[in-house]
Amino acid sequence: MTAAAPNLLLGTSGAAAFTPITFEAALQMERNMLSGALPPDTALSNASQIAVWTTHQALIVPSGMPRITNFDSAAAVLAAQGWPVLERDTGGDLTPQFHGMLNLSMSFTLKDDERNIAAAYGRLTQPIIAFLKDEFAIDSYASSIAGAFCDGAHNVAIDGRKLAGTAQRWRLMTQTPDRPSVTRVLGHIAVVCSGDLDSALDAVNGFYRAAKMDREVVRDAHISLHELIGREAAQPQAIAQRLSAYLAGTATFKTSE
Repeated sequence: MTAAAPNLLLGTSGAAAFTPITFEAALQMERNMLSGALPPDTALSNASQIAVWTTHQALIVPSGMPRITNFDSAAAVLAAQGWPVLERDTGGDLTPQFHGMLNLSMSFTLKDDERNIAAAYGRLTQPIIAFLKDEFAIDSYASSIAGAFCDGAHNVAIDGRKLAGTAQRWRLMTQTPDRPSVTRVLGHIAVVCSGDLDSALDAVNGFYRAAKMDREVVRDAHISLHELIGREAAQPQAIAQRLSAYLAGTATFKTSE
């Protein structure tokens, strides 16, 4: 059994129909991927699954953040500026979504000694690191970047600047007599391709100020693909097409049952 064709989970058969989806639709798609619930025609409940997608401009906050003091007032301020504030299922920190951000959602299973955070993040970041090297001769690596939005040890970084952020969520799949238990992982990477990164970072800082949080992100901690390969080549649809084709031909996303 082979992995789902990229974008299949978005209801398309290829990148030609690549269009933004609502964040609510993306969230539900990721929940389905984590649970193994897919549309009937995919028949891939136990296979690795991938989806490449974009969504509309928003600030995405981690699960539980809406309970903090001043959240509602800060969210109202940013919504009035064209940045609705939406909650995701995973942890981490505030992340902007905007024109120019490309998302890769990936679900896979871990067994036995594979079940650790580092191994899961390796499965998530390795394909992007390989894609950047093979397609654009760009060297990247996983690292924390001080001053970056939603910083963590498994950012995809280039020359000390953050290109992409990562998150993951786990679910233990029920054991059956003929199948050992496995841990299913939903991984997510948000890659800054092009678009107005400065405005996105201003929105992040604007939320922190409105929420009276002693936090700030800095522009120099970030890099976008258009700074490396040119704005036209780095448009999200162009990168989605190349990334989809690359992943479809990669053994990482081919599984057997």
